[in-house]
Amino acid sequence: MLCYKFSQQSTQMKSSNFKTTLVDVLMPDFQPIGGLSDFRRIAAIAASYDVPVSSHLFTEYSICVAASEANCISIEHMPWFAPLFNQPVEIDDAFIQVPGRPGSGFTYNSSAIETYKLKAIS
Repeated sequence: MLCYKFSQQSTQMKSSNFKTTLVDVLMPDFQPIGGLSDFRRIAAIAASYDVPVSSHLFTEYSICVAASEANCISIEHMPWFAPLFNQPVEIDDAFIQVPGRPGSGFTYNSSAIETYKLKAIS
């Protein structure tokens, strides 16, 4: 069985340094692992050992990858980033709906981006 030391954070989980230890489910974090491509690589490696994966936050980007990976069993969802997008994450009877729109299915809300962007310190 494919394994990953949970003592190592999901932020250290990259397809290039994947370890074999013991886990039930892998939960890679999109931002530090390298994004969608590395999530897909990690999911493929996990699938070769019959280990399921689940996304870690960033729901708006997780949906498209999770829907395309047979061994992805869940999507972690927190609405923290919802104001940054023009479209809401649609949840129906505890199931997140895959958007039929191009790309990730979500576009940025430019006024929210302006509101939340970091200002340079002078």
